[in-house]
Amino acid sequence: MPADSSDDLVLLGRAFELQQAGQLPEAEALYAQVLAADPDDATALVNAGAVALARGDFGLAIARFERVVRLAPAMRPRTATLGSR
Repeated sequence: MPADSSDDLVLLGRAFELQQAGQLPEAEALYAQVLAADPDDATALVNAGAVALARGDFGLAIARFERVVRLAPAMRPRTATLGSR
């Protein structure tokens, strides 16, 4: 886990805003910052994969999506589920 996940959440939020505004290189740079701190951040991987796909960098997009798929079995929900203690 990154040293300060609140900073990463701010970066992810700003990156997503840039992505939605079509400012893909800027969004990519912020996602790269998050991934440098936490290479297993699923949100950053998926969104950065979408940015790479939109920019036509299919190899990078596939690599990021494949990484998320490999991480998926190890992921746990961040919220409690019904019946859990």
